[in-house]
Amino acid sequence: MMRHRGRASSKYPQELSLNGTRHLLRSSRLAALALTLAVGALAAPQALAQAREDGALAESLGTGDNAYASTWGPAALFFNPAGMSRARAVIMEAGYSYLDGRSGHAFTAAASDSLTNEYVALGLAYTFITGAPAGIDRDGHQLRGGLSTRYVTKDVGFFAGVGVRYLGLTVGKDDDTTAETDDVDAWTVDIGLLIDIASRIRLGVTGANLVDTKSAEGPRKLGVGLGFLFEPLEVTASMDVDLSADAVTTVPRFGFGAEYTFAKAFHARVGFIEDQLFDERRITAGFGYVSPEIAVDLGYSAAVTGDTDMLISVSIRYMPPMTTR
Repeated sequence: MMRHRGRASSKYPQELSLNGTRHLLRSSRLAALALTLAVGALAAPQALAQAREDGALAESLGTGDNAYASTWGPAALFFNPAGMSRARAVIMEAGYSYLDGRSGHAFTAAASDSLTNEYVALGLAYTFITGAPAGIDRDGHQLRGGLSTRYVTKDVGFFAGVGVRYLGLTVGKDDDTTAETDDVDAWTVDIGLLIDIASRIRLGVTGANLVDTKSAEGPRKLGVGLGFLFEPLEVTASMDVDLSADAVTTVPRFGFGAEYTFAKAFHARVGFIEDQLFDERRITAGFGYVSPEIAVDLGYSAAVTGDTDMLISVSIRYMPPMTTR
């Protein structure tokens, strides 16, 4: 979401133009349709999902995690892996999140490199998870990896990415009985597409958890996001589509957010989330500061209906001085 990022501030080296737009958009529609059909074909029953992706970084929380069309850098591993290719930079990031009311903690270390290779970006993220939601212990580890690529004309950027996720969780008591079936030990895959038109309009689509984890911790879903940039203001919106056969509701989550940049270094964020699975409405806010090498983000979310818990997240990002190759 950040527009001013020092060396990483431009989404790609070229300025956008209208040449080649129609052909690219036709290809983009076909790719998005293929993604939707692939996700639907793999759909399977699922239970309730987590309110927020474990370990997701603070920048997106301020705008309500409505990031399918605006994510970039290591944060893209949690929302849309295609976003890793949006900014050419080497980025290292660390974050911490605390969920009050569900006694949840998450510690994340992540990195991405879209600078070494002009066409392929790589990313890796590790999250340690511990907590006791509803008084039930929930502890474990999450590992995410991904790669993305891009095709850019002077007017349109087309980005595609794939992510792999491992989730190992111990839920409830230790495994001292065969009756316990809540623990998770699963691998799954995400696929993402992102289109940027004239650096003004963005469309993002993510097929999440395409390999069935047989757990509510990794629900299969289709995420769709739309973003508009009116510098210095960026507005985003997103929704999740539940593809399971026994879905409680077709659209379990939707929301919108906004980010305003001032003095080319400070970012103020607000957002709203309607979460029908948890029967919650949440408001979010955030603040960020970015310099050519260091950025700090703070995000806050509070439920105004349902369980009135709050979530606080902070992250720090380092972009070492390097020359574009």
